[in-house]
Amino acid sequence: MADPERIQQVILNILDNAIKYTPEKGHITMEVIQNKNEILTTIQIRRRNPRRRYTLYIRSTVSF
Repeated sequence: MADPERIQQVILNILDNAIKYTPEKGHITMEVIQNKNEILTTIQIRRRNPRRRYTLYIRSTVSF
């Protein structure tokens, strides 16, 4: 099981870097999907060229 505080720290760190290093007119998209026992976070960075895209997937198991 993942530590929710550490997952939050990792995601915020990645988003902070994405904002710093994505050029003007670039796009950052974040999607969070939760099912019964997992959370999947997808962060996608698109530069000006729509063919150049970077995608990061973070999957964590949670307990409610």
